[in-house]
Amino acid sequence: MRSIRAADLAVMRVMAIGTVLLTLAAYAPALHGEFLFDGVSEIRENSAIRTLWPLQRPMFEGGRLPHRPLPYLSFAVNYRLHGLEPLGFHLTNLVIHVLNGLLATAVVGLILRASRPQAVQQEGGPSPWLVSWIIVTLWLVHPLCTQAVSYVYQRMELMAATAILAALFCHLRSQHGWSYWAGLSLAASGLGMACKETAVVIPPLLILTSWLVIERPADDTTLSRWRLLPAVLWRRRWYWLGHFAMWGLVLAIVLGQRSRFGELAAPRWSPLEYLANQPRSLERYLALAFWPRGQCLDPNWGSLSLPEQWRELVPGVAACTGLVVAFLACLSRAPTAAFAIGSFLMLLAPTSTVLPVNDLCMEHRMYLPLLPLVALTVGVLATRLWAAGRSWSAGPFVGIATTLGLLLVLAGVTWSRNHVYASGIAMWSDVLAKQPTSGRAAINLATAFIDAGLEAEAIDVCRRRLAAKPALATTDRANLHLVCGRALAAIGAPTEAVGEIAESIQLNPKNPEAFLEQGYCLVGRDPAAAAAAFQQVLTLQPGHAAALNNLAGLLAGRQPEEALQLMRRAIASEPENVEYRCNAGRLLQGLGRHDEAAAMFRSAAVWARTPAQQRQLRRAVPEGSS
Repeated sequence: MRSIRAADLAVMRVMAIGTVLLTLAAYAPALHGEFLFDGVSEIRENSAIRTLWPLQRPMFEGGRLPHRPLPYLSFAVNYRLHGLEPLGFHLTNLVIHVLNGLLATAVVGLILRASRPQAVQQEGGPSPWLVSWIIVTLWLVHPLCTQAVSYVYQRMELMAATAILAALFCHLRSQHGWSYWAGLSLAASGLGMACKETAVVIPPLLILTSWLVIERPADDTTLSRWRLLPAVLWRRRWYWLGHFAMWGLVLAIVLGQRSRFGELAAPRWSPLEYLANQPRSLERYLALAFWPRGQCLDPNWGSLSLPEQWRELVPGVAACTGLVVAFLACLSRAPTAAFAIGSFLMLLAPTSTVLPVNDLCMEHRMYLPLLPLVALTVGVLATRLWAAGRSWSAGPFVGIATTLGLLLVLAGVTWSRNHVYASGIAMWSDVLAKQPTSGRAAINLATAFIDAGLEAEAIDVCRRRLAAKPALATTDRANLHLVCGRALAAIGAPTEAVGEIAESIQLNPKNPEAFLEQGYCLVGRDPAAAAAAFQQVLTLQPGHAAALNNLAGLLAGRQPEEALQLMRRAIASEPENVEYRCNAGRLLQGLGRHDEAAAMFRSAAVWARTPAQQRQLRRAVPEGSS
């Protein structure tokens, strides 16, 4: 990097500023977007991220999905800074995305310099840093990155990519032997394992980099390239072992949360079935990379029944086979191209081979694999255009105009796509339009309508999907009846609401949320039946804070001591919940235990989010209490 001229460095700074501004503009429509999909349970409704200490609470507690420790800790930092205001969460994701762009620019530039492609060696050839800037800018504004950036919960994908790029950058700087760069690479590898399991790709990716980018065989033959691999492995064996040892962190994190991983607790697919369906995922990823139309947050694919539907797999199998053949063919003639193909396949491998992840295909998995794919495409086109431009004076200008035009087109498509992230209604309307048979999309759209106060629209969505063909899975039908009942209760139709909720319970009698909604509907009409419903919630989920709070409210007049015990359990489940602490304080006041009541109101004031709430709670402290 020291060889960059001052004039080139000034131009690069201008280009970097332009890239950042273009990226910000492309993602602007999503900056105030709501929490979507898993972001609801893992961020908006996750009480554990509302405290930073002890660290294990935000990193491993709360929510319902497997925790990736560092991303969840970052959610807690966001909450500490600005509560649940989505803008701060979105800005953090966007900053990480831009940071990844800076790292990627350095990584791609170092790879291009190290590989010394023929076009770069020619006098007057394109600068590797210019080519790197083009590659990374195209990647930053590509619409296929939107799901990882604008869907806040997928910050773990962004942070894992940061760790992978940082480990790769430090590895490229370390070259041979041990240095502080090698140590930094190991540290980045360890941090990546705490971001997402896909970071397990770091050790093999670094080996691939040394084999195809840094090291050179005695002669340019495929056999010599393969003979070089054992030497690469042996020369830095302790360094590689250090990286592979980081897999122990992933293993500990996964095994420590085994019950949260649906892939382990109740897998939807066998490894062989998952592998058989991945060619069509690869086909979709490649199609969206080159023609980003029809993007969908939740494709919710089902498994193909083989061999009846084998024809749907043919394009994906052909694409996968072609990539493998191209990788082998490029080993000796174009090792940089082989590295791009190999890294693309390697980065996809954790989620696109035999590990039976519950969702067969999700766009955010293409976030970092898209980078080598863009690099390969740009590298081929840049070499061809420069070769043609040497005999055509207008060649460079055509190349510049084409690049700028493509950047603006991609940024415009990304800007348009980000509008669907602006609200839950916009997103789930988009998903349901593309997946009209999806029960999950209908459930989420109806829930978004309820959150927006549009209960009639929510009821319409539920009933239309329940009546439509094909029939839904039992769990989806139960959830649609539950959401419909919730909407009916909100518009003042309790009888119909109870009927819908009863239908939901009949279909899925092990869902505590259905019994909770039943209790809400019955509180004013039949307190005894409501108490029985809340008790059923606690039978299914003993620490359910909302059920404990509501059951305590029903018992407060007749059995205040028992109600107080229930409230203490609710507070233990959600210690930051101000409402629960206030309810416990009122119970203590009623029992004449004024000092304890005062302590409870003071603790509620500590957790209050605004000064006005804190003042109000301090005024609630009984006079004369110590």
